[in-house]
Amino acid sequence: MNMRVFVYAVLLAASALAIASPQEEPQTKKRVDPAYPGIFKRAGIEAEVWVKMRINEKGFVEKAEVIKTTNKDFNAATIDAAKKWEFIPASKDGKAIKAEVTIPFRYRLAQKSTDAKSKDLYELQKSVELFLRGSSTQEFLSMVDPEAYLIAGNKYENLRSVLLDSKKKKSYLDIPENAFRNSHLKTDASESSAFLVLTSLAASGKPTYYHTVVFMKSESGDWHIQAWHTSH
Repeated sequence: MNMRVFVYAVLLAASALAIASPQEEPQTKKRVDPAYPGIFKRAGIEAEVWVKMRINEKGFVEKAEVIKTTNKDFNAATIDAAKKWEFIPASKDGKAIKAEVTIPFRYRLAQKSTDAKSKDLYELQKSVELFLRGSSTQEFLSMVDPEAYLIAGNKYENLRSVLLDSKKKKSYLDIPENAFRNSHLKTDASESSAFLVLTSLAASGKPTYYHTVVFMKSESGDWHIQAWHTSH
């Protein structure tokens, strides 16, 4: 995909260990953007990780810890980058002091894709929706690349093996047979890859499921499923 990372880091809170006025808060001197985990970038998965940093009197990060995250698989890359930040230290009465700041790191994908107009791709989208509503697994397998993978929470599975295992399929992909709340299909600028985002309507007593399905076009022009991420 023609995607790139947008990481917005904003200083939202800075509190010196000793009471300090606003102009004495630490100021960012060097920012380091975290690496976007490749597997999630290809799957079109975004995230937001909030990190609390403790800054010493020299402006270096002594400690960085995640206090809030939308996907803990992004935590390690975020902490690694946060520890490399540098600041003009906070000060009190002209003397440098330790301080803490809380910064959100947002992993966003570039919105340069256009709506897919390919009839074949549209039919593949419908096939995904039909499968989620209980259509034949064997027929659906012909659209799945042998090396395609499934990401479900912290688990990484071969997608074909999941589809052939009724217990795993129900555990990972079983959703109410209702209409989808949202269904968005996007392609990249070259129209050689695309991703489909589906949100199911939750039935009584069941969670809402979110699916991101990644398609790739082969040299012969056929579309195949390359990756699938599911969560609820």
